[in-house]
Amino acid sequence: MLVGRERELATALAACRDAAEGRGSVLVVAGEPGIGKTALLETAGAMDRRCEVLRASGVEAESTVAFATLQALLWPLRNRLDELETGQARLVKSVLDLGPLVEATTFAVGAATLALLSVASRDQPIVVILDDAHWADVASQEVLCFVGRRLDSERVAVLAGVREGELCLLADERSFKHLQLIGLGTLDARSLLERSSPDVLAPSVVDLLLDACGGNPLGLVELPLLLTQAQRRGEAPLPGRIEAGPLVQRAFAARASRLDPEGWAALLLLAASGEADAALLLRVGVRPDAIDALDSSGLVDRRHGMLAFRHPLVQSAVYTAATPDERRKAHRMLASAMEGPRRAWHLAEAAVGPDESVAKALEVAAEDARLVGGRAAEAQALERAAELTPEHEQQARRLLGAAQAWRRAGRIEHANAIVERALPLAATARTRAEIQLERGSTLVREYEPDTSLDLLLAEADRAAPAEPKLAAQMLVKAAVAAHISADAPAAIALAERACMLAGRDGDRAELEAVNALVEVRTAAGVPPDEQDFALVARAAELLEHPELRTGSEEVHWISYCLALHERDEQARRFSDRSLAETRAAGDVWNLCYALYARAAIELVGGRIDVARTYVSEGVALAEQIGEPWRLSEAYGLLAETEAARGSLEECKRAVESKFEHYSRDPSK
Repeated sequence: MLVGRERELATALAACRDAAEGRGSVLVVAGEPGIGKTALLETAGAMDRRCEVLRASGVEAESTVAFATLQALLWPLRNRLDELETGQARLVKSVLDLGPLVEATTFAVGAATLALLSVASRDQPIVVILDDAHWADVASQEVLCFVGRRLDSERVAVLAGVREGELCLLADERSFKHLQLIGLGTLDARSLLERSSPDVLAPSVVDLLLDACGGNPLGLVELPLLLTQAQRRGEAPLPGRIEAGPLVQRAFAARASRLDPEGWAALLLLAASGEADAALLLRVGVRPDAIDALDSSGLVDRRHGMLAFRHPLVQSAVYTAATPDERRKAHRMLASAMEGPRRAWHLAEAAVGPDESVAKALEVAAEDARLVGGRAAEAQALERAAELTPEHEQQARRLLGAAQAWRRAGRIEHANAIVERALPLAATARTRAEIQLERGSTLVREYEPDTSLDLLLAEADRAAPAEPKLAAQMLVKAAVAAHISADAPAAIALAERACMLAGRDGDRAELEAVNALVEVRTAAGVPPDEQDFALVARAAELLEHPELRTGSEEVHWISYCLALHERDEQARRFSDRSLAETRAAGDVWNLCYALYARAAIELVGGRIDVARTYVSEGVALAEQIGEPWRLSEAYGLLAETEAARGSLEECKRAVESKFEHYSRDPSK
């Protein structure tokens, strides 16, 4: 029975009750380690007997494996897959490793997951309990955020526990309800402490432990067990300094140390994997009696056939107590029994230095993650691969790939930091130029036109003799920088030079150059003529090739330009296709642009309310990413939309938000 959590438990039970009545929701429970998140979630799930409970815990060791947490959550529903539409069933089977790998995205996986939960909840309401959500892989977090925002009419509740101060998409989602757990009050803390002690505590000992724990329930339960009987009675001195966190971990480690060497090795294997079934431990050589010893240790629980630590601090205590050599050995043993991304990551944890074979395995894992839309998992794998790469040129290229994947995943600041790390490692002119193009593009988006213009022009001059198409791409970004500086003639001249260097080979360099010339001429207010439409038509022709649309921003602008040239039907067809493909690619960064480009098309056609729907979603995504360029563009179009609706106050607020993000210089 929980002590002192009546109000918090009532909140969690209300979410379960609402789900049973068709009003699904997400409740994020946050707090420090040991504060009682796990106990609250489990108690709520056990008390509402109307609901089927799906459980999973984020596992730190698998936080880099795309959809690892989602796989654990959905596994009990695998017998319901035949009730889904065929394509969605194939997709979920791919996530669950029950079928071949299907190229997909977090958006598509999110829709399939929502459909599966909806089907399963027809018979019985579902409560999804996700503990340690901050350790769930990012792809799973993205899917659960997608699902959570669409539960209003579903019989599904998601209860997620998050450690305070840790990064977590569910905790950052402002539309979800949040519940903050704090320490127990003095009376409740005293009651729990006295219940937890195996014998009577002396008053002086009670006061000292209450002060040390600060109301932390796990400390109140575990600390009395760390003391001797004489210390609990006040007949022997207590440890010189009592701190709940370190001592609780030490208590768990002390219990683990009572196992024989084989039991300890099995426990460390479990700590390195996060959770495992007995079959996995048997495959790596653990004997059945050692597995039985884990069951009886009081440190491990069995959940749906899986062995898992009863609290994250137990795992941390065991893993920390092991030597580096012991930890590496555990990861090597686990890698020998696994395949795919999990094997690659365990090999990475076992590495003692640069290892190209492991780096290549991580590169394969990154490609697998990209195929299923796990952009963050792709980025994590490439970043770790770079760390294990012995040769500088290859390391620079992997870092560049990681930075680009992080940007697509919406982690802009981290992407920028990785690009800076890559530059001094580049050994060839081409790699250096590609890195400088990424850096210059970032500076443009951060509204630093002078700095970006200098960098891009210098690098374009350097690259032009050997790499004219790459130089053209640099001049495209330089033209945008000149446009930001309100130098229309320079912007047009740079875009024209980019077109000359790119040539007419029907490739991405030509597409980017043609698009840039259309963009800067339109923005400069040059009266549209036959040349402009010829440029738009050429870009549209190029964009019929799928390989040129992949990851392309140009398709969104050209869709809008078609509307400006009164090709409304073609504009909407282009936009529909680009939105679908961008969502399918899991490209959040590019989706922002696709949404407000579509909103602009609707404005041109006079469909103001439809425009507002598109731009509102674009603003929400831009806020999630936090990049000034995306935010400024989104709020600018929102201002236009509100003005068209006659909502002058809303327009004013949007304009203020636009210029808040337009420049770090508040005078602009």
